[in-house]
Amino acid sequence: MKDTDFSEVHNAQVLAFDAALNMVDKENIKSFDQASIKEQIRDPILLIEATEMEIDEGKKGGSGLLWVKVKYQAHCVLSRAVKNVDLECLNFSALVLKTVNNNKWGLANVGAPEKIEAFPGRYSNNPKGFDSWVVSWWQTVAIGDSWQLSRAAADDVLISEAPNIGKAHINEYEILQDGFTNITTP
Repeated sequence: MKDTDFSEVHNAQVLAFDAALNMVDKENIKSFDQASIKEQIRDPILLIEATEMEIDEGKKGGSGLLWVKVKYQAHCVLSRAVKNVDLECLNFSALVLKTVNNNKWGLANVGAPEKIEAFPGRYSNNPKGFDSWVVSWWQTVAIGDSWQLSRAAADDVLISEAPNIGKAHINEYEILQDGFTNITTP
């Protein structure tokens, strides 16, 4: 394992939380940015995010590695329909605290978590709303020189001619193929 990419760290965190939290389906353990909670929450959700990052001046990296301190937060989210939701959020966050404690996620270039704490998170008082607690911790991660963008290639590339560009001219765009369509060449 290269241990030098935040995608790898996130994936290792997901696996560890999935193994420790059998009440949370693996598909409900995800990056905070992936979450779009537009529907009523029915099942427990764990949303993981990195909120801060700084160079760890105390660690020197070799082989082109840079050690950074990263502040992570795990949002433990439950439906308001859960009986005693406030206490159940505490129980949920306590299990997340236990999972984070001393966990390097099985990766060689990740340090032990520090400053682990939990506090009340976002909530909605709507009867179909949610409650949450947030577990926060700092962890050092060695970052290397390589990074691969993990996204699918675009299905189509659209093109238009200036000044007919932007949202106001969306219907004037064409799919780029081997050349422009509907344009005769001289």
